[in-house]
Amino acid sequence: MSGESKNIALSRINQIVDENSFLELGSEVNARSTDFSLNKKSKTGDGVVTGYGLVDGIFTYIYATDPDVLAGSIGEMGAKKIIRLYEMAEKNNAPIISLIDSRGLRLYEASDSLNSISTIYKYQSKLSGVVTQVALVFGTCGGAGSILTSLCDFVFMEKDARLFINSPDCIKNNTKDKLDTASSDFVFENTINVDYVGSENDIIAKVKELISFIPSDNYHGAIMPFSFNDDSNRVCDINEPYDEVEPMLAQISDNGFVFETKRCFAKDIFTGFIALDDTLVAVIANRHIMRDDKGEVVFDSKGRLTGHGILKATKFIKYADAFNIPVLTLTNVKGLNVSTFDEQILSSCSAELIMQFTNATVPKLNLITGNTYGSAYLIMNSFGLGCDITFAYENVEVAPVDTNHAIEVIGKENIDVEPEEYRTKVTSSLGAASRGYIDKIIYPADTRKYLISALNVLVTKDEQPIPKKHVTK
Repeated sequence: MSGESKNIALSRINQIVDENSFLELGSEVNARSTDFSLNKKSKTGDGVVTGYGLVDGIFTYIYATDPDVLAGSIGEMGAKKIIRLYEMAEKNNAPIISLIDSRGLRLYEASDSLNSISTIYKYQSKLSGVVTQVALVFGTCGGAGSILTSLCDFVFMEKDARLFINSPDCIKNNTKDKLDTASSDFVFENTINVDYVGSENDIIAKVKELISFIPSDNYHGAIMPFSFNDDSNRVCDINEPYDEVEPMLAQISDNGFVFETKRCFAKDIFTGFIALDDTLVAVIANRHIMRDDKGEVVFDSKGRLTGHGILKATKFIKYADAFNIPVLTLTNVKGLNVSTFDEQILSSCSAELIMQFTNATVPKLNLITGNTYGSAYLIMNSFGLGCDITFAYENVEVAPVDTNHAIEVIGKENIDVEPEEYRTKVTSSLGAASRGYIDKIIYPADTRKYLISALNVLVTKDEQPIPKKHVTK
């Protein structure tokens, strides 16, 4: 690939890696196919820049497709260069960053191209849960290229990029002008594929931040590579109501560190990372309220958990468990969402989340921050699923349904029960604690120190799963 033709790909790589740390590999590789005068159109390097470098001091493999070479399409020899990186990453336990600006398969090469990209898929699948894989999407990423990004653990999308399996114009009764299903806005809000959308500089900065703290592989665990030097006994300024997740997490985490993933998809669930005494923690939290930059409420779940929210939580705990990151749930959920769509997926999605929580062997903490009811509570890392330590704030309810509804049903059965007595003895956090389902009732101000203490207790946890190939959900 000539120096001129690879300016875009190489420039993007150099923006991510530390200065003068990138070493290019396979720069002299040529496309093998010369049919249809391809030898006049292809360039040395076959449209892909591959190599390795340091990202915030972390050794990382990285490659970028070049949109100026046959529209960034992935051909046989370019794919072999990418596969070579995966082989090296497997041996050296280092993360892989993919910079994708590609229309997908190289049609000119037909079956060679099909076999090449499917082999990349194989290596992505093989190393899933072994090394962290991150994708950045620029320009156009269509067809097979969009699957390539979805096989990664984290995906960052440039705001003017387009990501799709099928072009919007291929959808019956639709055009790009009607509904651009490939736009970053649509993809970010309506699919589980993208973690963050921003300008090119924004997403590069976000990826560098992620690589700086995320485990490179499944051996190193959750100890962060740098220290926040925050007081483990610091008092938290957390006040009722507990419907906004971000302010709570900023109070709990070291120096307010919060890194959210997939913010605009399934807003009823928060997924992201915090730090507790320099230990990385994966957080799954019920979110009622979301505000915009001006402080205006732009979303209110009414305390209901959707099927998409459950799917988002399931995918996140898979990553956390694979890379030995402790999981913290903040549970504050009134029930499962009621809609025709949710009725189609809630049961199966709930089953999958139950499977993931039950089979996860990392330390699992649950903090019940608000009234929590029924099946929605059960699937949120409940005591019965094997949560290691459960905390709860005072005056929260943990019950099949809210107290007033329960009293109404019980009254129809001619059983005389006083609401306050029922609440105190049965549905309150004290009632659940008296039955052993809550390990400790805590004050919000003490949240941080209790969570850190629990993690310290669980640092030696060694739970071996029952021998089997995998779950069936």
